[in-house]
Amino acid sequence: MKVLVRTPNWIGDSCISLGFLRSLEESTAGELFLLAARRVAPLFNGFGKIIEFSGRKELFQRSLSLRKAGFDLCFVLPPSLSSAISASLACS
Repeated sequence: MKVLVRTPNWIGDSCISLGFLRSLEESTAGELFLLAARRVAPLFNGFGKIIEFSGRKELFQRSLSLRKAGFDLCFVLPPSLSSAISASLACS
């Protein structure tokens, strides 16, 4: 199973999400991919493959390029429209 997680953009929110990622990693067999803003990406070292972006344009470009990966499941942690759109582009 391939799982994509769109991580939070802010350091505090990213720290809070680490528990979720740990639980997800323990309960899911397969590959974990994290779509993370460059400024918070180092917080997620050790949790699957990190795909970094800087800015919305790069976020949407990376999301479109991820579509061919064929994700089985996608989680969107930030409550924003751009995060939801990027996940939809990557997981459709």
